[in-house]
Amino acid sequence: MAPMTLLGTITTHLFGGSAGREGTAVQISASIADNIGKIFKVDIEERKILE
Repeated sequence: MAPMTLLGTITTHLFGGSAGREGTAVQISASIADNIGKIFKVDIEERKILE
């Protein structure tokens, strides 16, 4: 998901769209955190606590 987010942001900037750097950073970090959660088998209840 992170590479697609980065590619989408770059495409948006190239065609004159408005997309801040912070939004991309949040999306990429959320994608990475989700994958780490899957590796450690974090269930839905534990994810609610971690939020």
